[in-house]
This record gives sequence, structure tokens and C-alpha cells, in this order.
Amino acid sequence: MRSRLLSIWDRFRTSFWFEPTLLSLLALALAVGTTKLDADMDSRLSNSPWVSTSTSAATSMLSSLASTAFTLAGVSFSITMVTLSMASAQFGSRQLRSVISNSIADRVMGAFIATALYCMVVLRFVRDAAESKSPFVPQISTGVATIMGLLCLALLIWFVHEVSVNIQAPTVIAQIAAELDASIDRLYPEKTADTAGETHSPPDVDSFSRRVMVPGSASGYIDGFDRDDLVSAAKKHDSVIFMKLRPGKFVVPEVAVACVAANHNRIDDETDELVKTIQSLMVVGKWRSPRQDISCSVYDLVDIASRALSPGVNDPFTAMACIDRLGAAIGRIAGRPELPTCFSDEDGNPRLVIAPVTVPQLLDDAFRMIRQYGKTSPSISIRLIEGLKMVAAQTTRQEDAHAVSRHANAIRADFFSTDPNEDDLADFNSRFDRLPQFANTKTTKT
Repeated sequence: MRSRLLSIWDRFRTSFWFEPTLLSLLALALAVGTTKLDADMDSRLSNSPWVSTSTSAATSMLSSLASTAFTLAGVSFSITMVTLSMASAQFGSRQLRSVISNSIADRVMGAFIATALYCMVVLRFVRDAAESKSPFVPQISTGVATIMGLLCLALLIWFVHEVSVNIQAPTVIAQIAAELDASIDRLYPEKTADTAGETHSPPDVDSFSRRVMVPGSASGYIDGFDRDDLVSAAKKHDSVIFMKLRPGKFVVPEVAVACVAANHNRIDDETDELVKTIQSLMVVGKWRSPRQDISCSVYDLVDIASRALSPGVNDPFTAMACIDRLGAAIGRIAGRPELPTCFSDEDGNPRLVIAPVTVPQLLDDAFRMIRQYGKTSPSISIRLIEGLKMVAAQTTRQEDAHAVSRHANAIRADFFSTDPNEDDLADFNSRFDRLPQFANTKTTKT
């Protein structure tokens, strides 16, 4: 349930309607509250030169502010659409999620709409002495509306500045890298929890006499699953759940996403209940999310780098920035403890087996496609070696070092296929020789 709620929250915070709706509701509540305060303090405010105002002045002020706020909302909406169009063309539609989640456009439009609604509601309470036996001028409310109007002007200036900054490639890359770092801290902690379930060696699924396959509940990408709830479900049925797919993988109803294994016949009688329980604990969405999928942000950076290396764009500096961010992020993971693959209940019995993403898999996701797209560019090959150097500097496991070696050899092979000149070869050699596992290797041109 927690994973599903977090998935819903991610969709809310990356939508354009959530904050404008919330601010509009707050504005309506504020309008009711300030007019009630005006009614209670009417006699005390009539002689105050800073607060008191006439009926015509209040009416003119509120109507002008409402009209201006609606106009500014339309202007900000137009600027936002142009910005998203430019971001989609330059960085790809995959990056709109990151651009939208880091944009202040929804807050600015929400503030403009909220100001307009506030003025319209307060304007309804204004009563002229010539038209009503009980005239009423909401003086405090008009003053609050004036302050809100000034804040809207400041927000417009701030919004234009933010748009001009956020559309730049270094800013977009830094935002995605920050999202990747947050995923690393969440999914790859520096110290793993000290529990009995995380010290078990995973049991072999073939060692169980009864096995039930769990198909996907719908077509889409696995957004995440509740680990603790899966352990509880496995304990309830006295079984072990083997997750075949990890978050970020695409599933269809015809393919198994998990296998439930046990050594008793009761599992056969409870198959339907068990399958529905596991399916309900898995969140399947239309797109990938970085909440439990570390490769999501990695692929976002790879997408930007690949587009930058295309002949139509030809922007190697953007690709280099992505390589730097990828090398730094994977290096952080390489220096942290391995994630547990088996989790047990409070009695110490193994209940859940998963397959976390490893450093070799992340290196494949991060460097393979960029190497393929940038194989004709010596500068990209050299920067890829620099990225691998960041990973190698923090690598402590032999399998991670082998993965770094494998990618370095692939980069070297592609580099030589372009028949580099002597200057490029010397530059490449100076980087290549600094990799820890290649300290005694000399690359020569053949």
C-alpha cells in the first residue's frame, strides 16, 4: 500500500493541476475569512487612513486585479507550453517529467488563478450605499488583494528568470543527476539495515516441491512493490516469493513476474488468493519512475547524451556533462555495500528473494549506448574513460572491476577503429593508463 500511495503522490506532484487547485481552495477560504474579519471590525477600520477605502475604489481595485491576474495566468501558460515544446525537441519527451517536476509554472499559475478567484469572491461582498440599505466595504480584504497583486508581479519576474535558467542543458542535466543521487541514497544506503532477513543466502527455487507462477496484472512498467507486505504475505502462506522482474521492467499478463514456492500442498488450494495478493502489492504504471527504479534516471541521462551526439544536434559538450554525472553516480554505488537479495520474517525464515540492480548492469545501461553513438568522436571516447575512472576509483568488488575492464576494452576497440592520429592516441593513453586495473598496460597504435 505504501508503494502505491507514493506512486500516486509522484503523479500528483508532477502534474500541473495539483498546486493550482490547492492554491485556489486556499484563496477561497482566505476570501471568506477576510470578509468575515471585515464585518467584525468595520467600525474600527472606518477612520484608519491606511486601511479604509471607498466603495468605488474597492470595486475598481478588485475588478482590475482579477482581470490582470487572469491575463498573467494566460501569459504564464503560453510561456510554459513554449518551454515544454523546446525541452521536448532538445532533450526528448522523456525528460518532460523532470522538467515539469522542477518547474515553478504550476505554482505561478496557481498564484495568479488564486488571486483572481480571491478578488472575484471579495467583489461579491461589496455593497454600495445607493443600492443597499446596509452598505459594506471589505477594507481588509481589499488590502490583502492589493498585496496579492504585488506578489503576482514579483512571481512573474521570478517565473521568467526561472524559465530562462531551467531550459539550459546544464540545468536539466543537474536536475536529473540530483534525482539520480536521491534514488541512490534511497535504494543504496551507505549502511544496510542489520536484520536477520538480510543475511540469509537465497534458497534455490528448484528445491521446493510446489511452485505457483504469478502473472502480471496488466501491461506496463513495474513502478515498485511493498517489500514488507510481500514478506508478510509469504509468511501467511508459509512460502517463499521469488521476484523474477525488478522495478522498471515491462510486464504483460501472459508473463510471470514472480514465483511462489513451498513444500506443502496448502499452497495449491490458496493459489488464487496468493496470486491476487501479490498482484495487488505491485504497482504497474504507464511509464518508468525513479522511486524504486535506479535505471530510470540513468536512462534519462543516456537519452540526453545520445540525442546530443546525433548528427542533427552534434553537441558533444552536453554528452560529456552526462558522462560526468553518470560516472560520479555509479562510482557512489560502487563504493557502497552490496544490497541484500533475501529477506526473512521475524522468525528468521526466508520469505522474499529479489534481484537488485548491480554495478555491472548499471555500467551497461550508462556507457554502452553512449559509446555506440559516440564511437567516431575521440573526445567522447576519452571522456568515457574518465567516467570509468570515477567508478574504478571507488570499486571494491572484483565483479565490478571486471565490468569496468570490459567497458574500457570496448571503448579502446572503438577508439582504434577510427584510426586516431598521434595526438588523440597520446591523450587517450594518458587517461587509459590511469585506470587502476590497467596501471601496467600500455596501449599502442597498430
